[in-house]
Amino acid sequence: MGIIGKGTYTFSCPKCKAQEKRPVLEHRSTYGGSWGSPPGFSQFSVQWGDNQLGEPSPTSAVCVKCRVPADIRSS
Repeated sequence: MGIIGKGTYTFSCPKCKAQEKRPVLEHRSTYGGSWGSPPGFSQFSVQWGDNQLGEPSPTSAVCVKCRVPADIRSS
């Protein structure tokens, strides 16, 4: 099946300037669309909200190195 939706999340640490960017994809199935599991991040500890109907969204992200809350951008 194909990809029908895509959201991209960018996490940035205001202290050490670490940055990671990952997509979250919505896949088409016989029954409609479903969002895949949020991607893993190596430089940030990310907690995701449980949004059953839409795109997953992060509820918090913390830099693993600095333990500082990350800046979160989505597109």
